Amino acid sequence: MQYMTLKTILSDSAITLTPQQSVEQALDTMARYQISSIIIIDAHKHPIGIFTEYDALRIVTEMIDKQTPICEVMTPEPFCVEESIPFHDAYIIMENKGYRHLIVTDDLGRFVGIASEGDFLRYIGFDEISKIKTVQEAMSESPLVIALDATLIEAAALMKERKCEYAIILDGMHPVGLITERDVLRYCANEKPIDEMKVRDLSQNNFKAVHKDIPLQEASAFMREHGVHQLVVVDEDGDLLGLLGRHDILRVVHGSYFEFLVQLINQKNETIDTLEARKKELRDEKTKAQEHVLKYKKLFEAIPDGTVLVDGKTLNAVEFNRAAHEYLGYTAEEFTKLKISDYEVLESIEEIRRRMEVIKRDGFDNFVTLHRSKQGKLLDIWVSAVAVDIGGYPYIIAVYRDISKQKNIELNLRQKSSFMQTLLKNIPDLVWLKDTEGLYMACNEQFERFFNAKESEIIGRSDFDFVSPELASFFQAHDKAAIAAGGSRINEEFLKFADGSYEGFFETVKTPMKDTEGNIIGVLGIARDISERKEQEAEINKIQALARVGTWIWDIQKDEFKGSPESHRIFGITEGEKITLKDILNKFAPHERERVKDQLLNASQTQHKVGSIYCLNAEEERWIKTHTEFQYDANKKPIKALGIFQEVSEQVNYEKGLKEKDADLSEAQALAHIGSWRFNIKSDFLEWSDETYRIFGVEVGTPFTYENLLEHIHPDDVERVNLAWEAAMGGDAYDIEHRIIVDGEVKWLHEHAKLKVDAEGKFSNAIGTVQEITQRKLYEQKLETLANYDALTGLANRIRFVADLQNATKIAKRADTQVALLMFDLDRFKDINDSYGHNAGDELLKQVAERFTARLRAGDLISRLGGDEFAVVLRNLAHPEDAGRFAQKMIEVLSKNYELSRGMSVHIGASAGIALFPDNADDANMLLQYADAALYKSKAEGRGTYRYYTDELTHLARARIECESNLRLAIFNQEFEVYYQPQVHITSGRIIGAEALVRWNHPTRGVVSPVEFIPVAEDTGLIGEIGEWVLNETCRQGKIWNNQGYRLTLAVNLSAHQIRYQDVVGIVDKALKKSGFEANRLELELTESVLMQREEETVEILHALRAKGIKLAIDDFGTGYSSLSYLKRFPIDVLKIDKSFVDDIPYDADDSAIVTAIIAMAHALGYQVLAEGVEHEEQLRFLQEKGCSMYQGYYKSKPLPVKEFERLLQDY
Repeated sequence: MQYMTLKTILSDSAITLTPQQSVEQALDTMARYQISSIIIIDAHKHPIGIFTEYDALRIVTEMIDKQTPICEVMTPEPFCVEESIPFHDAYIIMENKGYRHLIVTDDLGRFVGIASEGDFLRYIGFDEISKIKTVQEAMSESPLVIALDATLIEAAALMKERKCEYAIILDGMHPVGLITERDVLRYCANEKPIDEMKVRDLSQNNFKAVHKDIPLQEASAFMREHGVHQLVVVDEDGDLLGLLGRHDILRVVHGSYFEFLVQLINQKNETIDTLEARKKELRDEKTKAQEHVLKYKKLFEAIPDGTVLVDGKTLNAVEFNRAAHEYLGYTAEEFTKLKISDYEVLESIEEIRRRMEVIKRDGFDNFVTLHRSKQGKLLDIWVSAVAVDIGGYPYIIAVYRDISKQKNIELNLRQKSSFMQTLLKNIPDLVWLKDTEGLYMACNEQFERFFNAKESEIIGRSDFDFVSPELASFFQAHDKAAIAAGGSRINEEFLKFADGSYEGFFETVKTPMKDTEGNIIGVLGIARDISERKEQEAEINKIQALARVGTWIWDIQKDEFKGSPESHRIFGITEGEKITLKDILNKFAPHERERVKDQLLNASQTQHKVGSIYCLNAEEERWIKTHTEFQYDANKKPIKALGIFQEVSEQVNYEKGLKEKDADLSEAQALAHIGSWRFNIKSDFLEWSDETYRIFGVEVGTPFTYENLLEHIHPDDVERVNLAWEAAMGGDAYDIEHRIIVDGEVKWLHEHAKLKVDAEGKFSNAIGTVQEITQRKLYEQKLETLANYDALTGLANRIRFVADLQNATKIAKRADTQVALLMFDLDRFKDINDSYGHNAGDELLKQVAERFTARLRAGDLISRLGGDEFAVVLRNLAHPEDAGRFAQKMIEVLSKNYELSRGMSVHIGASAGIALFPDNADDANMLLQYADAALYKSKAEGRGTYRYYTDELTHLARARIECESNLRLAIFNQEFEVYYQPQVHITSGRIIGAEALVRWNHPTRGVVSPVEFIPVAEDTGLIGEIGEWVLNETCRQGKIWNNQGYRLTLAVNLSAHQIRYQDVVGIVDKALKKSGFEANRLELELTESVLMQREEETVEILHALRAKGIKLAIDDFGTGYSSLSYLKRFPIDVLKIDKSFVDDIPYDADDSAIVTAIIAMAHALGYQVLAEGVEHEEQLRFLQEKGCSMYQGYYKSKPLPVKEFERLLQDY
């Protein structure tokens, strides 16, 4: 019997009702469809109850109203089984519980059908069992029996009481009818009165009866044929014996079914035992197979060549060893994804496929190709491929061998062979090879000319076949000498070529040739033409004689000197005479011999060169100059010395005379304090006279270069000296006065030089003089001071001041800067001079000069123009009003008491006039006139004040100074207020933040524009104090709004002054702690120019702020540096697009492109974008289309004070 689940035997359809449907509907449905039960389901099709024919009996017996909801009379929580359980398990469950049907659900508990006894009976189908069993063995012998005249209600009560589905109606002992639960149900459904109804009125007269001895199979077939569920069993007389139902048949089958199952289990157990044995056999076979596979796998991996099993159709690698992918530099995973064409270089995909077809056709192929490694390196590869068939599928086994090294070796060998052949062919020397018997084995083309025969004609023959017997004997004697010596032998020969083309001296080297075992197999000969060398040696001997220079070699081991003819002449030694070291030493003057010997010995041991001048004969004043070098063996022991001798008697004697003259010249220079020098430009070497050394305070003889000279020159004069020398190199005269420092003392020098040129017209050297002029310069400086400075105060006089003023205006013009000239006049000075005398007046002027000098910046100028009039030049003026500020300060300083000698205390005032360059005048003289006019105006208007050259400048300067003063009062009086301009999220339209903007409520002027006072605050440094107040106020207000439920981000501007001079991190931290405002709700705005000032320090500050959770924004982005490099460095959160770019979008193409680019760039870098100055809906739509996330501007609201801003928040 095959394995089936309960789902297999379910009927095609099942009828269900809902809980609120009536009993009447249930009875009608059961009667209409002739079913014994109906399932009640909920809205999810889960079974919640069952109503059976047995439940219908209760309706009859208890006279229950038919309109009652079915949920009140059903059997609740029916037993259910899942459709997936085995068919036989379901049958056993039904038998054990005594049910006649099972409710079936799916895995989600939803109703799918009912399995009845009839369903099981159809599918169990034990034909053989039912053949041998009779009806009597299966029938029920005590069925319910009812009298013919019983009422329907009585019958229903008995059936309910005894839980019987059927009742037999008897007339005596003879069955006359059969009543079922379904009959009762049918009559109830027809709504007929049943109170007095008799069973005879509804009994089934067509009941079926069978004899007790007929086979059970026949009875079952009889049931199916007549469509009944039960049979009345009678005897031969027709009397009642019992009742046979489907349940009775199943009960009989049940016992036999279990016998069948036991038999089936036994059979399965035997089969399992057999399978276990077979399984063990297969497991053992598998283990052995795995061991074989592992062995073959190791063998496969051990193959040094790359081995690949290639799919013959796809050309993909199916299996491969490690070498297959490692030689190409790929991992195994990477190699799996490669096709042959991915690394094959020489053949295309089509050519590869054609080759594969040839391999499959012929069965194999061997070839050489090129593969490209993962790193791009080309490899020479030998491939051996074999076609194989595995399971009817074509494969190719390919073996790859990297032969790149072999190829390189072969190429090198070919190149070397070709090189050697070319070398021998083109070498100018004669080259030949003989065997030990003197027979030629090989020669080159040059040697062929010597014998006037081809190599093929020479090989196998001896010298006697080509030259005279005397010469042949000479050749062979030298061959034998080389063989006997076991090494190379050299001799010189005069040879004539047999073809008459050449004759000359040759140096012949003959070397024994040996085999691998060291046996001599022949002689290699090389003859080099030395005719030219012989001629050169003769020429050299002549030259040495003319130069009186001789060469020599000393063989230290043999103690043997050899020298050129000139060496022999210098020492008076006959050529050919054997000479030792002792012989040479004896040729030197007696007092020189020990020095010569010591220097040679010392040089040989220290591996140094040695050279000196020695006296050969003191009486004759003969001198020689020597130079010696040594050669050493492997142990660094000297074996040879080589050198030259040069007779220098005339030179030595001449130099003696020069030295005497130099001494005389040095004495003369010392007397005149004038030194001399010579400079070799090419070698950068300075030669100084003794007096020059004395002037510079340097030890005589100290070597000097140009750089050494510059080290002694005063730092302020180095550039000037360099420029003068460069000008001299360009053809100008070198005549310069400059300072030097000698032991901390400054000296003045006057230098004059003349440069000389070589044959090529280039400067080669220079000669010059140097004279110390310190005393003269001091005198000149004293004269200059008297001419240019005020003798009383030490300040510049009018002449010097005008010159300095002209220079200052020239510099300002080039640098595009501003210069201010301030002229001061002392008020009431004449009264003091007249009252206390000129001495008191002079003392007062000195103190005035000191007060001026103490308050000037570096680079500013001060002068006493005459009498009580002073002038000041302020360079690099930042603002015109700075001049007025300085004038006011000096007026206050000069107005303080002066304590004079003799206990006098005096008080004076001062007035000032100011003129600006280039605003008022573009030259010094006009500037002086305008400043004087302004001074006159100041004195005319009451003294003790200052005036600019124009009223307009005076007014502006005073207004700025007044603004500064009022700002200080405003800070003290708390006249500032913070306005807030909302920042809006474009997509949602929500106000998500605001920018804090400071406003100044002046007590008399009203609201002062930030444009007017912010620049003054920044210039004066007051911006730091104002900015700190704004930060604290913003954080305080932010905490209030936060407590009210407004989660706003508030932006505060940071100025350059705050970043540069204040502890921004500390100030911000203090403000947050004091207010309790959340750090992540605070945003600090900085302009691009602020970020670029003191960049490294700014980066550090911003990172510290960012670490606290504070957001950072770049204000007015696009108007400054706009460099991606600084954007990467700074921890920025928000880019604020400047209003100037937003004003004309979307109508201006350039501005639209810039805004689009800024938004795209910000998104790429992960920044948020806020557009400033949005005033129109078209601008907002454009920004939203381009992905801008936030905006602020008058489109939403102007900056508002706190109360108005809060009303705006409430509206949104």
